[in-house]
Amino acid sequence: FALFIVDPSWRPEQFEALARYVRQREIAFATFATATVLPGTDLAPMKTYDGPVDERWWRYDLLRVHQDPTHMSRARYYLWMLWLYMLPSLVAANRRRIAKRYGLWGLLRAAVNAWIVGIEYFVKLLLWR
Repeated sequence: FALFIVDPSWRPEQFEALARYVRQREIAFATFATATVLPGTDLAPMKTYDGPVDERWWRYDLLRVHQDPTHMSRARYYLWMLWLYMLPSLVAANRRRIAKRYGLWGLLRAAVNAWIVGIEYFVKLLLWR
């Protein structure tokens, strides 16, 4: 299992390099978070948070981009994130490992759930700013 932090200033080549890394190491379970600067920390400009915690705190979930990506649109950035999330399920060695451990039904359930969650994630991120 691996957790990666993806920077909004990345170029497409850096996403491709991370995808190669995940494939080459046959990482079966990976999570990708957006580099998120939380309000009130030294890195956050004071203007990033202007409301009560109970109204906007949910937006700082480590998935949403809080600054515009430098080298691509927000939608393209999220598409790259979606691709990264789906990638482990596309590696044959990972599918064999999961099938061996959890059986064919477990493999199918994991694959379907990964795609459903990935698409749901993408849609929510585009709609919920």
